[in-house]
Amino acid sequence: MPNVGITAYVIDPDPTEQQRISSVLTSDVETVLLFGSAETFLESRPLRAPAVVVTAVVLPDMGIVDLIAELRRTGMPVPVIAIGTGVDVPVAVEIMRAGAADFIERPFSARRLKNAVRKLCGRKG
Repeated sequence: MPNVGITAYVIDPDPTEQQRISSVLTSDVETVLLFGSAETFLESRPLRAPAVVVTAVVLPDMGIVDLIAELRRTGMPVPVIAIGTGVDVPVAVEIMRAGAADFIERPFSARRLKNAVRKLCGRKG
């Protein structure tokens, strides 16, 4: 049963990955909105609470650290789950220090992503 009112914002330049993440999350959140870039997400100003952002570490237009800073600067403090491939430890630490709530390595299991979202949304899985 989905968490009523929870929206997941998925930011990934790869449409296949967007759909994969969306299909994993649809049973745990009420709404999943997909974006191909951080700028498109920020320009749409869609943020409704409660929410979670699931984003690729590598984005075409903005670094994830900058995205997290922009969310905070514009008054949209929302938990961010970063998903990356081959990210070295110093970069992962920088992302976490910037304020990401979780970091998930690709390829990821559906269970790992679901558990991260459930934890951030206050639901046990």
